[in-house]
Amino acid sequence: MANPEADDDPIRAHLRIDGGTVAEKCVSPGVTPGTRIALSELRKIREKYGGEVYLFFDDCIARNSTMKDDLENYAMLPPEARPYLEIERFFKVVKEQQIPLPDENDLMAEIITVGELDTVVCCSPQSRPFIRALLSPIRA
Repeated sequence: MANPEADDDPIRAHLRIDGGTVAEKCVSPGVTPGTRIALSELRKIREKYGGEVYLFFDDCIARNSTMKDDLENYAMLPPEARPYLEIERFFKVVKEQQIPLPDENDLMAEIITVGELDTVVCCSPQSRPFIRALLSPIRA
């Protein structure tokens, strides 16, 4: 039987962070709009606290639209054709397509915004935290 106090439960870990909003909770792990952070750190934050980390490739879209609109507007496109990828899918695509990238500790992203998305899970409405980040240009 699972330990209800286990530290590996992202939902519990997220709820234990000080703050009333997702933005307030993101301050503790260092995720605030305008900061640059390594993808390796974003990946660790996602694993520890749950939620989604969306990496955007287009500056204009990343800064001038909402996550709700983007999820709706690009839903008909295959994920790899969208101007963003969820961080785990990003690493999966990189691996599958053997795209040469610098070490993930050297890949940086700018935090654009943090927030919550309303979703329905098992007929129950829930809010899910997300981080919206702009992938920095990759220099060879």
